[in-house]
Amino acid sequence: MRDSADDGSRKEYRMKQIFTQAGLRETESRCVADEPPFCAAECPLHIDGRALAREAAAGNFAKARRHIEAATPFVRALADGCVAPCVKKCRLAEIGDGVDLSLIEKKCAETPAAPRRRLPVVKKNKSVVAAGGDLFCAAAAYELDKKGYTVKMICPNLDGLKNLLGDEFKILTFSIENREFNPLEAQNYDIAVISNYADYVDPKTFFIKENIFSAPKNSVVVHSLAYAKIAAASADRLIQGIPIDKARAKENSFVSKLFTNLSETAPSQRLSDAQAEAARCIQCQCDECVKGCAYLAYYKRNPKQTTREIYNNLSIVMGDHMANTLINSCALCGQCTAICPNGYELPKVCRLAREAMTVTGKMPPSAHEFALLDMKFSMGPEYFYATPQKSNYIFFPGCQLGALLPDSLLKTYGDLKTRLEDCGVLLGCCGVMARWAGQEEMFENAIAQIKTALAERGDPVLITACPTCHETLGEFFKVMGIWDLDYKITDSETYYIHDACGARNTGIHEKIRALGANIAEPKYNKDVSPCCGYGGLQTFANKEIAAAMTEFAAARLKEPVLTYCANCDDRFARAGKTSRHVLELIFGPEPAKNPTLSGRRANRKRVRRELGGEIFIKSYNYKLIIPDETRAQMENRMILDEDIYGVIESARENGEIVSEKSSGLHIARARIGNVTFWVKYVLDNNNYVIKSAYSHRMTVEKA
Repeated sequence: MRDSADDGSRKEYRMKQIFTQAGLRETESRCVADEPPFCAAECPLHIDGRALAREAAAGNFAKARRHIEAATPFVRALADGCVAPCVKKCRLAEIGDGVDLSLIEKKCAETPAAPRRRLPVVKKNKSVVAAGGDLFCAAAAYELDKKGYTVKMICPNLDGLKNLLGDEFKILTFSIENREFNPLEAQNYDIAVISNYADYVDPKTFFIKENIFSAPKNSVVVHSLAYAKIAAASADRLIQGIPIDKARAKENSFVSKLFTNLSETAPSQRLSDAQAEAARCIQCQCDECVKGCAYLAYYKRNPKQTTREIYNNLSIVMGDHMANTLINSCALCGQCTAICPNGYELPKVCRLAREAMTVTGKMPPSAHEFALLDMKFSMGPEYFYATPQKSNYIFFPGCQLGALLPDSLLKTYGDLKTRLEDCGVLLGCCGVMARWAGQEEMFENAIAQIKTALAERGDPVLITACPTCHETLGEFFKVMGIWDLDYKITDSETYYIHDACGARNTGIHEKIRALGANIAEPKYNKDVSPCCGYGGLQTFANKEIAAAMTEFAAARLKEPVLTYCANCDDRFARAGKTSRHVLELIFGPEPAKNPTLSGRRANRKRVRRELGGEIFIKSYNYKLIIPDETRAQMENRMILDEDIYGVIESARENGEIVSEKSSGLHIARARIGNVTFWVKYVLDNNNYVIKSAYSHRMTVEKA
C-alpha cells in the first residue's frame, strides 16, 4: 500500500491507485440501482412500465401516454395488438398476478394525445425507401424520417395501412406511394427497409445485405415496432460508417439486474379497472441500502452516485472540495455492503478517499482532530499501560470501555485473572480511529506500539472486549473475545439486541446470543445491523447525521436494549433508551453511566491507577465551576476541562484578558495545538465560573 517514491510521486500514486477511470467503472457497475425495472427490460420497446403505472395509478393517463409515446408514436396500434411479455416478468408474478400493463396501454390509447412537438433536425443528403404496408415498414420509415433522412414509403395497400393506424396515420408526413415495390428499386436509394424481404435477417441488426434491412415475417405488434427502431438505428450506423453490430445487447429484450425485495410484499390479484390495476405496481427499485442507512437517506444518494461524487471531489486540483463532509460523514460500518446483493463496498471507497486526501493534503484536520487527540491520549502515558509480567493471555479492553464502563472493565479483568491465572492487561487504543480518519501512518504507529508491548510479554493471545478492536487487531495478532469464554447470563428479562458494526461478518453476534440472555430480534439485525452513529468518527465529523443514525437505530428497538459495544450502549442511553452492556448482565450494573468527555478521560486515568499503573495528575490552586448549561455547550463543541484550564493558565501567565467592568465578565483565549479556544468567565473568590466556551482554527496575531 505504501510507495517509497518522493512525496510528489507518492501523492500521484495514491490517487491513481484508488480511483482510476477503469476502477471507478468496475466499482460503479456493482450498484444496480439505475437498472431498469423488469417489465421495461423485457419489453422490446423498453417502455418504462414503472413510470407508466405510477401516472396511471394517480389517474394521469395523459401523462402515462407520454411514456408510451417516448418509445413509439403508434400507441393505438400497440394497445390493440400488444401481447404484454412484461406481465410474466413482473416481480409480482412470482407471488401472485403480474401487473397487466396492456390494460393500462388500452386506457392510454383512449386518451387524446397531446400536441406533438418535433424538434427541427438537420436534413441528411441521403435517401430512404420503406417498402411494405405493415407496421414494421411504417414505424421504420417514421424513425428514419425523424433522423433527417429523405424518406419515401411505397405501400401496395394504402387503405389497409390507414385502417391499421387509424388516426395515427397522420403522423406519417413523408411521401407515400400506393403501389407495388420492385426490389430492384432498392439500388436507387441509400437505404432500403423492406417488409418480408427474406426468410433470414440478422437478429441483432436486421441487416440483409448491401443497403437492405428487414424484419422477421409475421412479427407481433410490439416486436414489429421494436424491430423498426433497431433496423432504423442499423441503417443510420451504416450511413455514418459506424459498425452496426457493436454495443447493442440491450436494444431488444434483456434481463435486468435490478434487485427488488419482496419479503414484505403481499400477493395480489389482477383487476379489471386500469387505474386500480396500475396501483398494484410496487414500483420496483433497489434501495435496500438507502432504507437501512440514515447517511445515504440524508444525502439522497445511492452508493454509485456517492462514489461518483467522491471521485469528482478527488479530481479537483484547485478550488473547494465540496464533498469533504460527505466523505467524512460515512460511518464506515459496512451495513450497505452487507445488504447489497453485489456487496458494493462504499465504506472502503470513503475510507480510502479519506486516506488519499490526507496524503495529498486535501483533507483539513478539523473534522477528526478531537478523535485523533483522544486516541493520542489513549496511547500516551496517561492511559497506555501493560502489566509487567509475561503472559499467555492479555486482556485488551480498548479505549472506550475504560472511558464509558470502567467498573465493568475492572470486574471483567478481575474475573479473567481467576479463570486464567497468567492473564495480564494492556490498556490502549487499537488505532482504528486513525484508520477511520485516513491517517494510515498514525494507525501503523499504534499497531507497532502494541506489537512492541506484546513482544516484551511473550506474544500472548489478546482477549478483546470490543468487536471493533477484535476485528482491527485480528489482522495483526492472535485474538479471542470475552464472548469466546463460557460466561452465562441468568437474567430472565427479555432484551432487544443491537448488533455492533464491528461484529459484522464475524460470527460474534451468534456467540453473544449463546451467552443465554432472552433475546428479541429487531429489524436490521446481525450482519445488516445499522451503526449507532459513532462508527467511522461520524459523531465527530457530522453530528446531525450521527444523531439521525442513532435515532434510526434506536427507533427499531424496544426496551431494555442489550449491546456489546460500549459506544453503542452510550449512544442509546443518551437517546433515552434503557440500555445495558452485556458485561453488565454478567457482572452487575455500572454505577454511573454516560460520563462527559472530560469524565471519560478521568475514567481511563482511574482504570490505569487501579490496575497498578502510575498516573499523572496536574493540580491547580484554583477551581473551575462549570454550570450545566455551559457543560452542555462544551460537550457539543467537544471542549475538555483541560482545554479550559489551558486557556486560564495562559491568561494568568500573559495577562491577555479582555474584561467588562460593569458585569465582571472576562474573556481569554489560547491556541492549543491547531485550535484557538475562547473562554468567558467571572471570578468567584479564587474560582473561575465558566459562562461560555468555544473554539475555532484561525490564528490571532498582534498588530
